[in-house]
Amino acid sequence: MSRADVLMRKIREDIAKINGKKGASSQEDINLMENSLMDLTRHINALGDIPLEEVTPHKDELIGIMGMMNSLEQAIEQARDSSRKAVIEIVQKIKAQASYTNQE
Repeated sequence: MSRADVLMRKIREDIAKINGKKGASSQEDINLMENSLMDLTRHINALGDIPLEEVTPHKDELIGIMGMMNSLEQAIEQARDSSRKAVIEIVQKIKAQASYTNQE
C-alpha cells in the first residue's frame, strides 16, 4: 500500500466522521467535526509531499473531495448555528420563568 493509498483512506475516514455528525447539537460533536475537517485538510496537504505517480491514481477522488470541502464546512457551521439557537431559546425560557416568578 502506497503512502497515497494510506492518506486517501485517512481522508475518507475524516469525511465519514464529518458526515456522521451532520446535524450535531452538542459542542463535543461540533468539536469532532471541526477536528476532522482540520485532519482532512492536513491529510490533503500531505499528499503534496508524495511523488506524483503515487497520487495520480486518486486524481478523480481528490477532485470530488475538494468539491465537497465547502459542503463539509457548511455542515459544521449549520451545527454551530443550531446549537447557538438552542442555547438562546433555553436562556430566553430561563429569563421568562425568572420574570414570571418575580412578578408573583
